Amino acid sequence: MTRQEAISILRQHNAWRRYDGPIGEGPEMVDPKALGEAIDVVCDAMEKELTWQEIAMILAIYEHCIESGIISRYGDAQDVQAASEEILRRFHRPLKTTPKNGL
Repeated sequence: MTRQEAISILRQHNAWRRYDGPIGEGPEMVDPKALGEAIDVVCDAMEKELTWQEIAMILAIYEHCIESGIISRYGDAQDVQAASEEILRRFHRPLKTTPKNGL
């Protein structure tokens, strides 16, 4: 199931749940199995999202690594990610995913 499909299912479910009109005339109930899968897809996606604070911290680490010669501008992104994970771990927030730009 894609994120868009999951979002659509959750919106359908919410429309059904909030319907306050005559019985039998409102939206159809979403299949419970599909609803559970949609919830899992959206929760997994949300857990993988980085906050702006985390992104800023990772960029600061990257710039520090470049300025101190730890890596070149086109150096090993895995080193930066390892450093980022360590900093975020110290802040009690594990890095759930690699940022799209490969830092």
